[in-house]
Amino acid sequence: MAGEGRRVVILVNSIEGGGWPNGLTLDYNLKKIYWIDAKSDSIHSANYDGSQNREILRSHKRLSHAFAISLFENTVYWTDWRTNSVTSANKFNGTDIQILQVTITQPFDIHILHPSRQPKVPVNPCEKDNGGCSHLCLLSFNGTRQCNCPQIMSLRSDNVTCVHIITRIPILKSQTSLPIDFVENNRMIYWADTRLNEIRRMNISTSGSPKETVVDTAIESPNGFAIDWLSGNMFIGSSGPTRKQISVGTINGEFVMPIITESIYQIESLAVDPYEGRIFWSDVGETIHTIQVSSMLGTNRKTISSQKDNQDLKYPTSLSFDPQSKRLYWANKGSKTIQYFDFSENKLHTLLTGGNKSEPIAITVYKEFVYYYDAFSNNIYRMDKYAGKGRETIQTNVNGILSLKIYDKNLRMGSSNACSQDYQRCAHLCLPLNATERKCMCAVGYRVDENDPNVCVGENDVLIYSTPLGLSGISVADLTIEDDYSNNDEDTGLTLDFNSDKNYLPPISQVGDASRLDFHVSKDLLIFVNEKSGTITRIQRDGTDRRTLFKDSESVEGIAVDWVSNNVYWSNVYAKVIELCKLKGSERFVVIAEGLSKPGALAVYPSKGLLFWADVGKIPRIGRSTLDGKDIKILANSSLQYPNDLSIDYTDDVIYFIDRDLKILEKMNIDGSSRTPILNVESKPSSVFVFEDYIYVALSDKSSGSLHVIHKQTLKKKVLRSESSSLKSLIIMSNNAQSDINHGIFFFVFHFGIADYDAFLMYSNNTSIESLHMFDDGNPNLPLKSITSDFIKNAISLAFDYRNKRLYYSDIQRRSINSVFFNGTDHVILVEGQGSVEGVAFEESHRDLYWTCQNDASINRMSVLPEGSQVEKFIRLRPDDKPRGIAVYSCERQVFWTNWNSKAPSLQKAYVSGMNVQSIITTHIRMPNGLVIDHKALKLYWGDARLDKIERCNLDGTGRIVLIKDYPNHPFDLAVYGDFLFWTDWGLQAVVRANKYTGKEITKLTPKIPNLMGIIAVANDTNVCVASPCRVVNGGCEDFCHLDERGQVFCTCLHGRILLPDGRRCGTKPSNCTDEEFTCGSGFCIPYTFSCDGVPECPDGSDENSNYCSNRICRDGHFSCGKGLCIPDSKHCDGVLNCPGFEDESDCECKPDEFRCLESGICLAESLRCNFEPDCHDASDEMGCGKTNCSTLLKDQYKGVELINCANTSNCIHPKWICDGVNDCWDNSDEIGCNTINGSCSNGKFLCDLTHCLPSEWLCDLEIDCNDRSDEINCSTTTSTNCKGTHYECVGKNCTPKVFVCDEEDNDIKKDNSTKDEKSYQCPKGQFKCESDGKCIYDHWRCDGMKDCRDGSDEPDDCRTLTCSSKEFKCNGTGRCIPLTWVCDGDIDCGEGADDENPKDGCPSPKGGAAVTHSEGACEEGQFMCRMFHHAEYECIPMDFYCDAIVDCTDGSDEPETCHKRECFDSQFTCANKKCIPHVWVCNGRDDCSDASDENNCSK
Repeated sequence: MAGEGRRVVILVNSIEGGGWPNGLTLDYNLKKIYWIDAKSDSIHSANYDGSQNREILRSHKRLSHAFAISLFENTVYWTDWRTNSVTSANKFNGTDIQILQVTITQPFDIHILHPSRQPKVPVNPCEKDNGGCSHLCLLSFNGTRQCNCPQIMSLRSDNVTCVHIITRIPILKSQTSLPIDFVENNRMIYWADTRLNEIRRMNISTSGSPKETVVDTAIESPNGFAIDWLSGNMFIGSSGPTRKQISVGTINGEFVMPIITESIYQIESLAVDPYEGRIFWSDVGETIHTIQVSSMLGTNRKTISSQKDNQDLKYPTSLSFDPQSKRLYWANKGSKTIQYFDFSENKLHTLLTGGNKSEPIAITVYKEFVYYYDAFSNNIYRMDKYAGKGRETIQTNVNGILSLKIYDKNLRMGSSNACSQDYQRCAHLCLPLNATERKCMCAVGYRVDENDPNVCVGENDVLIYSTPLGLSGISVADLTIEDDYSNNDEDTGLTLDFNSDKNYLPPISQVGDASRLDFHVSKDLLIFVNEKSGTITRIQRDGTDRRTLFKDSESVEGIAVDWVSNNVYWSNVYAKVIELCKLKGSERFVVIAEGLSKPGALAVYPSKGLLFWADVGKIPRIGRSTLDGKDIKILANSSLQYPNDLSIDYTDDVIYFIDRDLKILEKMNIDGSSRTPILNVESKPSSVFVFEDYIYVALSDKSSGSLHVIHKQTLKKKVLRSESSSLKSLIIMSNNAQSDINHGIFFFVFHFGIADYDAFLMYSNNTSIESLHMFDDGNPNLPLKSITSDFIKNAISLAFDYRNKRLYYSDIQRRSINSVFFNGTDHVILVEGQGSVEGVAFEESHRDLYWTCQNDASINRMSVLPEGSQVEKFIRLRPDDKPRGIAVYSCERQVFWTNWNSKAPSLQKAYVSGMNVQSIITTHIRMPNGLVIDHKALKLYWGDARLDKIERCNLDGTGRIVLIKDYPNHPFDLAVYGDFLFWTDWGLQAVVRANKYTGKEITKLTPKIPNLMGIIAVANDTNVCVASPCRVVNGGCEDFCHLDERGQVFCTCLHGRILLPDGRRCGTKPSNCTDEEFTCGSGFCIPYTFSCDGVPECPDGSDENSNYCSNRICRDGHFSCGKGLCIPDSKHCDGVLNCPGFEDESDCECKPDEFRCLESGICLAESLRCNFEPDCHDASDEMGCGKTNCSTLLKDQYKGVELINCANTSNCIHPKWICDGVNDCWDNSDEIGCNTINGSCSNGKFLCDLTHCLPSEWLCDLEIDCNDRSDEINCSTTTSTNCKGTHYECVGKNCTPKVFVCDEEDNDIKKDNSTKDEKSYQCPKGQFKCESDGKCIYDHWRCDGMKDCRDGSDEPDDCRTLTCSSKEFKCNGTGRCIPLTWVCDGDIDCGEGADDENPKDGCPSPKGGAAVTHSEGACEEGQFMCRMFHHAEYECIPMDFYCDAIVDCTDGSDEPETCHKRECFDSQFTCANKKCIPHVWVCNGRDDCSDASDENNCSK
């Protein structure tokens, strides 16, 4: 275990089929190795030394891709990826195979938790005091131990003690100096890579931290490198062929600028003194080697030691400054010595003379010692830093060390200098002059603000261009043209009065091959495409605030910045679209998605709202659109081969463009007119930019490039700068180049949100929640922006609240349920500590959130309303249950869920009260994952992740079908909307869509995306259960309404009933009605047009069934009047009003001599127009008739001169009729605006409700006609003689109709609660007055055994002693007297005992053919009285119908069992049931016999 004695005991690939030994375990008792081989699907064992190798098991169906193995007693256990299971078998022979657990996902490692799996050893050398080891004690052979050390520590020579050493960082190998340094504040180690010409760093606080490039430009062969950890600066010494300089920049690689550029030959090493603001470096000149010092500004440069005076100074390297002793130490590789310069003494000392057996290469000073690496012995030593005494070995056998540093987090803590203070920080660089003074420096291309030395101001009018090496900038601010061209080249004629060699852009690292550039001048931003990293990046011009706007941009050919709306446009060649995003990188959006072949260069004109682009596809062209991609217009599509850049002259409204292959510069107006060639160039043009009076063009060959300037008017040109590499893109960053911002701006506002999309998908992807279009596959713009947040750790299930635009999701890592708006704002944790929540559902009507929890096998609920945040576990399942997906059906208040129980997987449901838990699917199911309810079709869909299928059933589990079984590969969650089903699939790593009816039309909506989880179909009607047609008048079904998978209604009938041909109604027997007839439920036929007409013609009334009529669709050849009524098409538009609402005559084509009513659309004869009578219901036939001469009319005895015209119709009315509550003008125009009326009502009328007039005879008529009761107020009198004979005088002197007296209600209009009308009134003849309240009841209610008076005074004890009249019958039980006509009438009137239906002498029985004698009021002589009706009603039938074998009484009392069967007449047909029917009814298509015997043997 200490790593000693390593040897091979088993060659696995020597075993048949072997090669992938996955799992390994030990049998401590038998001292054997057990392992699993996943390649051969086998389990093996052997002794510890490899002997007795045996195969335990091979090629079993439960051993198909084993991963891990463990052992306990006589059994081995293993996990298997292919079967997702944990399985066991006998460890000796592989028998007794058992599946212990089926897992959700692929299982990994396995262990047995038991003391025998960690047996104690007799001797443990590490048990006491950690074996004497300072850190790690490792067991070895034969009861021994070895001490060892963790990373960044080394074991000392005593073999027990660990000491700190430098961290070993994996870096690229180099044969030259590789200086390193560190910054404790950010826990970073920095190093200079001289091969890549980069400064790199890595965080050492996190294991496996990536390497990061800090500087990769403006340096060459950076052998010298040192960090001023107090000021946060780094110093870099370059010794390349084109750069020999010392530069300074921040530790983040910003503001890099040279401070010493002269008299440098070959810098070997750098060191700094941050306290005194000094830098030191060694320069290996061609003849003289020196050690030099200067201020950090590059001033006060001095030579500390020179080879002239110091013969040992040969190839000095590895400088190390010791602030404590104020000494500078270094190693001389050439003389194999270590020297130092003491600044206190101003004297040079030699610390070590190596000789032939020592070769110090790298040194560092730490506390009181100098540490150095000796290349001769390959050891690291340390010695006293003052005299070089006491050398000791620190590390042995280390090779190729080039640089040394001691990392001690306390070494550089607690110190400061003038730049480490927080006050008045410098904008760019702060360089210390000494312990108390500093100086602020500005980066290249910036100058110190005149008013504030701490502020840097960028230079204006800077031309910035890109090469494969990075970005460069020159100023064009001083570019002028002289009037006299005599001193200029004949071909150019252009004078350049500026320094074209000076750089005006600070070195910006990690630019890569910037193929396209643009800028935002007011924000001082550069935007570029980095072809190497495949990104679009924005960065401040000074190199700070780098942000990636878009990744995977290898296919970007053009970019353009809208500096007004702060949008960035780019062309995507691969997708053939033009896209944009906000300047901050958010809200990516495709503006042009169609019609592009190979989009390239872009340009924008914000003030005119225009976007220009070049397309270099098969048909090269230049086009434009508005900034939102609309109004596309092609400006040029001829004489083009490869138009690769565009630039707009905003002053002249001209667009300039270059053609790479034609090597030409052209221009045209922004509308495409006046296209003009300007100049042919000798090399391929790569970029063009128009600024003020000049055109700037970049030309490139394979290995060189040049910048040219051309005067717009004279076309004279001049070379600005030449480069040894090709040029890519150029811009001029100037306030004047983006100055049209104040000239009337076209604002293009775009945003993501459901305002644009009413229905869309959302799915979770662990750490983000994304959106998708359901059906618009070609739309590249997502409905919503991605939702990401620190809140989201591992989002699983989703639910939504459409009304409030909120999303709910479970996070199993946080163990919480969270909420967020659709737009990603307002993240809220709703509830925490919920364990593994993998299913969430939202019930909108009650605002409740439901979820499953596998930790305690429960179904939970919580209100999302502010006042209801209590979690309710309303269903607790069995311990083995594992609820997963969940859905809620609001209309029936039911909840459904899938259950992963490995022994009994199922789909279950219950009421939301927790009652009636049922398993509705229990067979052919293994791992039911997600489920969803189709509320419109009332269907349940679910996916089985183990059987890889998707199924459908009704909500009760019936009607189950397998919808899709060949395509899914571990479906996780489902959603349904419209005609489609959607699911997330772990195996396919995609969101998939399929037809929900057929399972076909399968489409992947996403590329491969791992970790797909929950999915929802967001729409306002996704979960609306009332949308089911069966919930609207039962879907038109008479009995049972069902829905098929398409949500279409199909009806079924009660047991014993059959579905009639219309598919909606149910009947008791079939019929043979014709197409022009309607089948009644009883089988009877009536004319089809008689059905749904409001009048029941069928004996059972089935022709007016409300459910059927409200949903009926008329048969072919019929017109619908609405509400189910149908008329023949021939009656449609026949000029006759056949429909109650005149629908049949609406919108008909009127004849030339007809007129159409406006509201109803009915056609009337033209002769009825303007005849002073309204024939249209809206009086439109009397409108537009001109003004009637009212003076010739006489109305209601009013003379014509008193009449006035109505506003719209031909009628004339009296002014007093206005606002009288009567529609006198036929269009109600005389009653409009009558909230109050002026004047009084006309004679014979009174004012009611202050709004209209009513006839005076309605006043005080004891009937309330006005809403405010004003017609019955002040109608009381002082005597009772004023009440009419039909009325009763109340205590309040009010009159009330006598019919209201003793009605148990106080009808005194003034509501005086006197109830005098209920107590003092005398009941009329034939009625009985109750004692307590004076209520009147009918006399025959007295002594009827029922208390009709509240006090029971109608049922006194003397009821039994009453004497009945001769026309009455006395009930024995109650003493009640009833009319004789009620006796034997089929109704029980005497109550208990039914004396009236069982008289002492019995009821008279009719005899066949004999007349029945009835009491007074019964049927006439020769008639039979049916018994089923109330005593007040009778059904009488002819006596011949009695016992004629035909049931004529509704209750069948005319055909009792006592009837003698008789033969039918000759004119009748004898049915099989002996019923007689007329011969003419035989074979008429109807079952008249009730047994269908009259329709048998009929010819077809």
